[in-house]
Amino acid sequence: MKIKDHIIICHWNSKAVNIIKELHAPVVKGKKTIVIIDKDIGEMPKDSEFDDVYAVHGDPTDDTTLRRANVAEAYGAIILANENEREYADSKSILIALAIENINREVYTC
Repeated sequence: MKIKDHIIICHWNSKAVNIIKELHAPVVKGKKTIVIIDKDIGEMPKDSEFDDVYAVHGDPTDDTTLRRANVAEAYGAIILANENEREYADSKSILIALAIENINREVYTC
């Protein structure tokens, strides 16, 4: 991807939908492009808040996937727990944060 200063969301679930709607709400000034990284991402909602949202299919712990999402030039990253991971969800989230910050130490990660 050739975008920069964007927000990356790792994993797609109902929380991601609400986060995107808030980040792209009509009252928000300076909206940022959003890139979602997920292995099993489905169809995006057709709402106007999703006009500047892109998907990268893959594992967010994988450096190649993170580089395809251009994490090196990202503004921020939001890591959501993968609901399918169950007891390993927290551990996987930590691995994702470490992988992201290994590529871009300046990115704000939450």
